[in-house]
Parts: sequence; C-alpha cells; structure tokens
Amino acid sequence: MMNSIILAGKENCSKSQIRQQREMLKRSYPGEHYFIEQGDYKPLFEINRKPMVQYVVDACKNSKNIDKVFVIGVKSKLEDKLSDCSILEHDGSIVKNALKGYYESNSKGPALFLTCDIPLVRKEHIDEFISDCLKYDNGLFVSVVEQEYLNGHEMQDRKYFALKEGNYRWANMFFGNPEKLNLNKLNRIIDILYRNRKLSSPIIQRSLIKDLRKELPLMEIFSKVIRYFLTSHLFKSKKLNACELEKMAKDYLNLDLKMVETRHYQPSLDVDSLEDFEYVKELMCNKKF
Repeated sequence: MMNSIILAGKENCSKSQIRQQREMLKRSYPGEHYFIEQGDYKPLFEINRKPMVQYVVDACKNSKNIDKVFVIGVKSKLEDKLSDCSILEHDGSIVKNALKGYYESNSKGPALFLTCDIPLVRKEHIDEFISDCLKYDNGLFVSVVEQEYLNGHEMQDRKYFALKEGNYRWANMFFGNPEKLNLNKLNRIIDILYRNRKLSSPIIQRSLIKDLRKELPLMEIFSKVIRYFLTSHLFKSKKLNACELEKMAKDYLNLDLKMVETRHYQPSLDVDSLEDFEYVKELMCNKKF
C-alpha cells in the first residue's frame, strides 16, 4: 500500500503575469477560455454538486493500492469542501508541491501523483498504472495514451508528441520515489516545461528554448545531442522511439524516466478551460465515459 498525492496548488501570480499568460494562450488557442484569473480555483468547480478534485480523491480511495490520500493546494479553500483525504498547504511550483506532499505525508517508498483536474479517472485506471510501474525497480513513471484511444474525445486542439510508435499525450498520472530520483537539477526545468506544455506559438517556443538554455548550458546540450545523433537512427526516421527518448532523459538529465502506456483516455482529459469543463461535465452527467 502507498500514498497518493493530488496536486491542486495554484501559483501566486501577479496581475502582469496573468495578463502575459492570457496573451500567450490566446495566440495558441484563440477559441478557448482558460481558467487563469486570480479568482479561478478549478479544483472546486462542481460537477453533479461535487468538487472536481473530489472525483480524483474518490478514485484513489477506491484503489486497492492506495492507503492514504493527500491533496496539496490552497488549504483555506479546500479543507471544508473535501472528504476522505488530508489537506496540505501548497508551495508554489508543481515540483515543490509534489516533494512537499511526499514528505509531509510521511510517505515511504514510491507514491502516486495525480493532477486535480481529471474527474474522469477511475480506480481501475490507477490500479493498472501502478501494476505496470511495479514491474520495475525504480524510475519516474509517466502515464501516456496513444492518439488512437483518444479519437472522438479531443476536447480541443490538444497537442501530441510524436514518437515512432505513434502520437501520444500525457495522462496526468505519475509514480515514483523522490528519494531515489535526482530532481535537484530538474526542478526549474520541469516547472518551465509544465507551464508551457500546451503552448504552440513559434514566439512562445523561442522563449521556452531561451529559458531552458539558462538551466542547461548550451555547449553541454550541443555536445550530447551531436553524440546522440551519431549513435541513433534519428536522421533516418526524424522521430525518436520511446526507448531513445528515455535514454536521452537519462543521458542529459540523469533522470530514469519510463513511459507507461494506457488504453484509457479518461486520465488524459484534464480540465483547463471552460470548454473542457463543459465537455467533461456533459460526459459525466450523461454517463458517456
């Protein structure tokens, strides 16, 4: 048995940061209405009179692998709204929240980490993911779903990452033991990538690359990439396969990354905009998932 940590934190953004993020999102998704205002706190948006994050809590509580459930977010807003879980005060970034949740929950060994905005997730999705992860000794396990299983369920123009095996999206479930992972070098890198994971504008991509160069010395990246090109089939295919991507994470970031495929589309349907919320709400109200 293990603990699950549900990430429901909200970064303290200034008005100028919110305005900048709003403009960036408008460029990439002009037809979407994202929840980025200071008054928005989507973990407590209700579906069938239940806060969205409570569905994630319930899925964890019903899992045969989960002992205790912890939600880390804005404690003053969450503590009177949720049941069957413990509430921890958030600490800003996603990595800090994950680590704080792990240590303050007195977790031992690996733990399950989920985002708060996947109300379609069910216990069988969680149990299957954990079972697949436990086949290995160690690593940071990330759940991914192939585009084939998302056909008919694209809430909006969501972005996929292309591998030789197919096109994939993250499924918002993570598994690992932070004490066995070297995350010190990765904290800001993961935060930068996570904040910009949905953005596709070339202008934003150039800004993202500039931020990443500050964290990883350019010559270090260049030398390793060239060495990798000379020893892989990347030139022939123009795409990596899953094993090659995992090897790059190990070589460049010293991160033992493992991608775990699922056929369940539900955990990948995270709610980020009003359109997402209405789509998921309709599925749940009509029990079409």
